[in-house]
Amino acid sequence: MLIFVSVSYLIAPVEAVSPKNVSTEQTRVSLAVLGADYADTDGDMVMNDAIVWFDILLSGDTRYTLTLILSLTLPSGKSYSYTYIIITSYSVLHCTMYFYDHATEPGYYLFNATAILRSGGRCVSSVEYQFDPPGGSGDIDPCGALFVA
Repeated sequence: MLIFVSVSYLIAPVEAVSPKNVSTEQTRVSLAVLGADYADTDGDMVMNDAIVWFDILLSGDTRYTLTLILSLTLPSGKSYSYTYIIITSYSVLHCTMYFYDHATEPGYYLFNATAILRSGGRCVSSVEYQFDPPGGSGDIDPCGALFVA
């Protein structure tokens, strides 16, 4: 028995298509504060450093570029803000923010985090967290450091 198979190809010119931007609905960013405390993390023998633990959750892409704006507002209304650019391929980032020499007043402190995802469109997420570290003392200029794992 003999079987014939016929295959035909159609070759036609194809118009070049420019790449499309990915819509914001395809990428997501969210923030979750896990807790906050105070300690002497800088070794100056004064318990005036605020620490905040939070997670950044990303989805919808294989590589992410985001701007992270972290601020701490003291009970007096004085505010400190730090901005970081993060480029990663991880979908979960475990973050620890150290606000060195910031816990200098008694009362409630307000931590605010805003993440602006810039890859695959634009998506924004914000979270606030209020906590009450004991008042500290000192006249050292405060600074911050972010550690991401």
